Amino acid sequence: PYGEDPDDDSGLDVWKIPQILWRYKWMMVAAVLLGLGAGYFMASQQVPRFSTQALIQVGEDSPQRGGVTAIEGGIGFTPASWANLMGSNRVLERAVDELRLFISAVQPTPADAFVNATVVGPIRRGEYVVRVDDAGESVTILDHAGRILESHEYRALASSADTGEGGDLDSEDQSPGGLGQSLGVNLNLDPDLLSPGAEFPFRLQARRDAARNLGGRIQIQPSRSAFMAVLMQGNDPHWIARIVNAVIDSFVEEATELSRAQSDELSRTLEEQLTRARSDLVRAEAALEAFESEAVSVGFVPGGEGGGPAGTDLVELRLELDQLTRDRERLRSILTEAAAQGDLRVQALEAIPAVRESSEFSSVLQQITERRAEVRSLLVRYTEDHPSVREGRGELDVLEQEAVPVLGQELLAELDARIATLGGRAETRSEELRALPSQALTRARLRRDVAQAEALYEDVNRRRAAAQLAAISSVPDIQIVDRAEPPSRADGDRRMMLALATLFGFVGAGGLGAILLDLRDKRVRSPSDVETRLGLPILGALPHLATRGGRVKAKDQNQAIEAFRSVRLGLTYAYGTASPMVLTVSSPAPGDGKSFTSSNLGLSFAELGRKTIVVDGDVRKGTQDKHLGVDRVPGLTDYLAGEVELEDVLQGTRHPSLSVIPHGSLLHNAPEFMVSSRMQDLLAELKGQFDVILVDSPPLGAASDPLILGTLTGSMLLVLRNGATNTEQASAMLQNLRRYPIRVVGAVLNDVPSSGEYRYYSYAKGYGIGRRASKVEEQRRLVGAGR
Repeated sequence: PYGEDPDDDSGLDVWKIPQILWRYKWMMVAAVLLGLGAGYFMASQQVPRFSTQALIQVGEDSPQRGGVTAIEGGIGFTPASWANLMGSNRVLERAVDELRLFISAVQPTPADAFVNATVVGPIRRGEYVVRVDDAGESVTILDHAGRILESHEYRALASSADTGEGGDLDSEDQSPGGLGQSLGVNLNLDPDLLSPGAEFPFRLQARRDAARNLGGRIQIQPSRSAFMAVLMQGNDPHWIARIVNAVIDSFVEEATELSRAQSDELSRTLEEQLTRARSDLVRAEAALEAFESEAVSVGFVPGGEGGGPAGTDLVELRLELDQLTRDRERLRSILTEAAAQGDLRVQALEAIPAVRESSEFSSVLQQITERRAEVRSLLVRYTEDHPSVREGRGELDVLEQEAVPVLGQELLAELDARIATLGGRAETRSEELRALPSQALTRARLRRDVAQAEALYEDVNRRRAAAQLAAISSVPDIQIVDRAEPPSRADGDRRMMLALATLFGFVGAGGLGAILLDLRDKRVRSPSDVETRLGLPILGALPHLATRGGRVKAKDQNQAIEAFRSVRLGLTYAYGTASPMVLTVSSPAPGDGKSFTSSNLGLSFAELGRKTIVVDGDVRKGTQDKHLGVDRVPGLTDYLAGEVELEDVLQGTRHPSLSVIPHGSLLHNAPEFMVSSRMQDLLAELKGQFDVILVDSPPLGAASDPLILGTLTGSMLLVLRNGATNTEQASAMLQNLRRYPIRVVGAVLNDVPSSGEYRYYSYAKGYGIGRRASKVEEQRRLVGAGR
């Protein structure tokens, strides 16, 4: 039923989107224009991005080796360690100094004005201005607040720049040779730039801050292979290539210095060990010499102390057993002390003969010595928090706290086994051992001490020589494979893509706005709005009429005439076979075209030869007298007031079959007459005289008159105006009509375009009535169209 539930199908129909966009074409045009402007602006602001890359060979990630590791491998870094070194402030600050990244020119200062600036002390970060007075006699440096920080005589400044000499800044008139030294820099400006009245704003930042910014811009890609890539992106291809090359050059220089520092530190450590080993050797030789001198004085014969080969074996057995026992006790004591105090005495371990005989144990001790030297060399440049220092500390902890205790316990177990074996042999020959002269045992022990001291001295001396050689030829295991080159083309010109994305974004926003406006728009926009929201059948659609000078164009008039014929046909079948046709014509709101529809629909019925009358029931603002060209009085109100008879108010029109009753005099109580018996009598009498009775009533939302007239006639035709009638308002009025004995036969859509969903309601061109039509057809034209 009409007006049942207007929101049942109020969602968005995707097939209506093109019509919605066309309806809000002003919004779409604005979105396109704004999108084009914004896209052009975004594209103009987009600067092409370039990328460049350098490749460095850093060596394989192989385990550390003992002996001549410092010579063969240089500093013992892994690829990850090299990456940490590359990103360190030490390396980046070298590049910052070389490229003057600590200072930046601010417009309108030329970009190359500070290419010769140098760091002479701690930098005072901030924004400053170099200003030359109008007379060209002095040059000052001001801070952002305009305070003068330095003042120099121009002539002295130019002279100092030519000679390259600095100046004394203690006096009030500071030496021009140190322009900027109060800020921690020497600007070294070209005197040709310092014209009278010139100003050069610039910005300073600390070297550490500049290094952090640089580290955030470069990309270091270490891998498990022997190569490391350094990449950078930027707007200036030559500048980014220069930055990358400066960074890798700084990296190589720093790695070389670190390698040399490690070798120097290892050389110093081994030099100390060699000094102690030499002292131990001298003491051992002196003890042996003293013993032999004393033995000769008492008549002891060297070489005859053992009583032949058997005696020599007994002496060796006794000495070896005693040596192993001493080595075990010393090793156990050192390991216990290291576990308790956390301090491993590497030199004491290396002095134990049993430890030196273990190639694995001695290799670990050499690695500890080298790692300690490496960490000490790193601490000269970095803090404990530096990744390379932390990595070195970690390796030391693994060697000292894990590897040494494990190897020590294995060696102790081996010494226990050897002591047990030798102890058994000594037990079987105990009588022979007791018979050996004490001088023989002492002499053999002293000779063994000398031999062990010589072996230790030679080993340390060999390692010291290797470290010294490494320091002389210190070259890290790195090599620049490919230097950065200025890229010839950008990574990809995204300007067109950005412009299109911006344009599509604005167009999409405009389309979305149009759809949202349409969803909020409750006006009649299409036939489906009437059928689904109001539940009314559409009996016909009247086209939009373009007028010129108050007259409708001929082609539009022909279309409208055909439209009224369609409405007439639809109304005839919708009304049924009951005769005569008595119908109230109304609309939800003023301006929907109900009076225009009533008069022209009456004219259309009259053309069929059916006697038709149009009753102007709008007693407030009726316009049928103007549409049909008759007098307003006497009319309906005059008849209902009893002042005239029916014959007096019935007026003919230019069509013989069409009559009209105008609304009559404007009376303040005219609406009360609608419920009078004379109104019922009038309709009853008209039913006997006419085939079609059309009552033009006021709008439904204006008064109660259309309800009264609709009840009297029993049927109602509703006129809706495209783009104007509010469907929610119309639905509420239709639901109110359901309480009365009024049948709404259908709706007529007025002022519809000839496109979109309404294109099916238009008529083909070329089938209008020609100029040689009948006299009646020639007289047929729309009434009230220009009003």
